[in-house]
Amino acid sequence: IVDCPVEIRTRMERLAPDGLASIYLTKYPSAEFALDIEFKKYFIAYEKTRYDEAAIGFKKIGWGDIDKKKLGQDKILKAQDLYLDILNIKKDYKNLKEAANILLKKITDTGRVVVVEKIYREAYFAEIQGFEESGDTARAIEAYKKFALEQKKSELGPKAWWNASQLEFKTGDILGGANSCYEMSKIFRESPQVKDCLTRAAGAYESLARIDLAAKVLIDLCEFDKANENKWRELAADFLALSRNRQAAIAIYAKLAETRKDTKEKLVLIEKQLELAKLDANTKQISDIRRQIASFGVEPETSTLIVEQAEEKFVEGDFSTAFNLSKKIIGKEGLPKNLSARARFVQAQVLDDEFKKQSVKAHIEKVATVLAIKTEKLEKAQKAYQAVIEYGDPEFSVKAIQRLSSCYLQYAQSLKTLQLSGEVSEVDRAAFQKEIENLIVPMEEKGIDSLNQALQAAKKFHFFNQTVVEIQKALDKLNMKADPLPLGQVQTPPMYLPKRSMKFGGLAATGGE
Repeated sequence: IVDCPVEIRTRMERLAPDGLASIYLTKYPSAEFALDIEFKKYFIAYEKTRYDEAAIGFKKIGWGDIDKKKLGQDKILKAQDLYLDILNIKKDYKNLKEAANILLKKITDTGRVVVVEKIYREAYFAEIQGFEESGDTARAIEAYKKFALEQKKSELGPKAWWNASQLEFKTGDILGGANSCYEMSKIFRESPQVKDCLTRAAGAYESLARIDLAAKVLIDLCEFDKANENKWRELAADFLALSRNRQAAIAIYAKLAETRKDTKEKLVLIEKQLELAKLDANTKQISDIRRQIASFGVEPETSTLIVEQAEEKFVEGDFSTAFNLSKKIIGKEGLPKNLSARARFVQAQVLDDEFKKQSVKAHIEKVATVLAIKTEKLEKAQKAYQAVIEYGDPEFSVKAIQRLSSCYLQYAQSLKTLQLSGEVSEVDRAAFQKEIENLIVPMEEKGIDSLNQALQAAKKFHFFNQTVVEIQKALDKLNMKADPLPLGQVQTPPMYLPKRSMKFGGLAATGGE
């Protein structure tokens, strides 16, 4: 260039440096410094943000088949870095990912491998984010999961799986999102997002009525959320109980009860065990749990246990034990009215049974004694039922009135069937029958009045269930009202035409033709 005429040299000097480089490279492509000048040319393009031009050159130098010895290793590495940087600036994450992947197969330097791997992961992740931002959700979910499995050990692996699960929820795939969240706890156990993912999965399964799966997730969640472990474990047991896996629920409640220091909290958990054991009719288990409750001596739990035992003994027919167990509760201060009412109701039923079993059949000379015994037993049952009503518990008040009504009606019925045995004159028999009828009518009226009271009380307390139906049926029967007939299907009757009678010569509606 120095040897050129002045006018040519001046013109060339006014050209841009890369223009001179192009002239030089065209004239001397194999010169000693040709590759250095070529690198400089692309670097100038890079600095002037002519990225498309620079990318072509840097890619050729960094990846192409050129004389690496002449160029020098430092410029090759620099070309590779600048090419990757250009792709990043252009947000061409697809090519950035591919370039980094190709580079990883060529380089051996450990430090550089770490750097390029990071570039590869971030480009890969950014490419998937692009799918999500463009609305291609299905592709993004699939790509996120694939990325996560390939990059398990990187910080972006669990983040990608989390993103996939949240996209599934966002698109309405609740079950898919819940399953992905549950799987996350297995694949990325060390991720801080596992706790949130399991919490979300449990809520999703519950919303889908898959409480069995929700329970399973909550048990796993205990491992990742130690601060709330007891809360999650108890909720898991509740879900297991609802899904009829009662023995597993009982086992969890039992362990939780051992860790509770507060007596009331312990009793709540033990009572849950008792309710589940009752559903399974596990007699031994029920007995063991009840002994636990009784050992605390806390009210009203201890008294509740006694009342429940009394009710069971009555159902079993052990009336004496039922009556005596209930006696332990009657008069005890500080108990809920409902509990006292239940205990007194058991006693009333025992007295009711004794009354109804008392026969009125007897010889004429013993009739008065037998009726006196029957009446005495009625009064005892009546007094017990009235005591139940006085406690003011709606449920047992209605039950007591119903049973009291049945006592009155049964007394009247037994008088109707009373037969005198032995020799009795007709006059005496008629007089006796008149006296008995004077007793029957008031009793029947009391029975009906009591049933009406029971019906009104049931309606007042909004017992619009089988209770109201049963009372109304009993009243209708006493009032001799027939049950409403079910509606039948009405059919068109057959047509009958008059037929001439041969015998009388007239018309007779004998039908058929």
